[in-house]
Amino acid sequence: MSVRLDRRSQIPELERRLRHAEIAAVDQRAGAIEAGALQEGMDRRAELLAKAGLQLLPVEAFHVRNIALRHMPRRWLGRYFLKAIKKEIALLDA
Repeated sequence: MSVRLDRRSQIPELERRLRHAEIAAVDQRAGAIEAGALQEGMDRRAELLAKAGLQLLPVEAFHVRNIALRHMPRRWLGRYFLKAIKKEIALLDA
């Protein structure tokens, strides 16, 4: 047994679908604009680095951490490792 709905009962559902489609379209356009602006910024940065005679190298997070730890004052380094050890002990106790 199928129930046939009149057009008036379908209007709210159609309006809801239309709003979602419009929102999705706006989000897609905004994403494309943002991606384009990001790419333009990256291209500009690479251009400036090339003019300075430098090249853009991909840097991973652990490289940044290692550089920071290498140049960090010894007192800060000791505090960093002491806190890490205390957190591990606290996790083991829990």
